[in-house]
Amino acid sequence: MGRKSITVTAIVLLLLPLSARGLDFDYAKIADTNTASPSGGLFGVLDSYPTIDGYNVAFYGQTSSGSTKGIYLGSSGPLTKIVDNNTQIPSGAGYFTDFGSGSASVSNGKVAFAASDTVHSGPGVYTNVGGGLNTVADTDTPLPSGSGTFTYTVSASLDGSNVAFHGLGVGGRLGIYSSLGGLH
Repeated sequence: MGRKSITVTAIVLLLLPLSARGLDFDYAKIADTNTASPSGGLFGVLDSYPTIDGYNVAFYGQTSSGSTKGIYLGSSGPLTKIVDNNTQIPSGAGYFTDFGSGSASVSNGKVAFAASDTVHSGPGVYTNVGGGLNTVADTDTPLPSGSGTFTYTVSASLDGSNVAFHGLGVGGRLGIYSSLGGLH
């Protein structure tokens, strides 16, 4: 064994404990089952798939009574209700009824999410980009480059004002769609 290989081996062994001990993290509680929901009551169910952008965390939550479900935004301070099942859909014709776990995405403090409502036959994708709630796509939205409308939309993803989602159309046409260029 030459002198260079012994030196390299010694350096690697000296550095190993530094990389093996890992990183230190600071944690902040966003919500738990002792946290009051902005919709009233305590949370009983919390999203298994929260999303994060900077210090903002978006998640699905349901009260312990099961009566209120919604999408919430938090950091280390008070939570903000984005929408719950007492919120009217953007057209004002009905109310949101359900939100899937992992259905929310956050970017720059704004949220996109998938939800069912009392009017449409399948879930839609919505966002609060641009102020207020806006429909990205629902069962009244025409399919791009095709005929018919969406029959089912889920899994919203948000980047700035661009929303991407998984959609199913009339005749089983399945795809990934986006509001490229943002919402206007």
